[in-house]
Amino acid sequence: MCRSVVLAMKHIASMKLVHGDLAARNLLVSSNFDVKVSNSSLCVDLFSHEYIVHHRRPLPLRWAAPETVVQPGDRLTTSADVWAFGVVVWELFTPHCPLPLADRSDAEVLAMLESLASASASVKCLLACARPKFSDILTILDDMNFLDDSQV
Repeated sequence: MCRSVVLAMKHIASMKLVHGDLAARNLLVSSNFDVKVSNSSLCVDLFSHEYIVHHRRPLPLRWAAPETVVQPGDRLTTSADVWAFGVVVWELFTPHCPLPLADRSDAEVLAMLESLASASASVKCLLACARPKFSDILTILDDMNFLDDSQV
């Protein structure tokens, strides 16, 4: 599943587009486990509690890269989508999939992200790390020799 998401995001990035709301809630999975990345912006949002209004725009706070809390909404990047992909992987591999950083309030998560985005980031976050490109992630996943679809 992760590989399918990476392929889709690599394609989106190659078109010079940014998804901006990559999360497990925006993955469509068929009965054959084919995964499609979607954007539910035209649907009724049952997950509205997973967003906050920040700088007059909805922000998927617990999937947001630190820089997205300080940049205007039109400054989303592929790098921010890579951050969100890391959260998606966590969602896919966490039993019962609780809300990311569920033990922290929205204000605490926002403060942590703002601190990480600042030059003097003193707050440590378990999700902080270097962000490769989706093409690099695909290479890493392919090098791991997972079972291909015919072996599942």
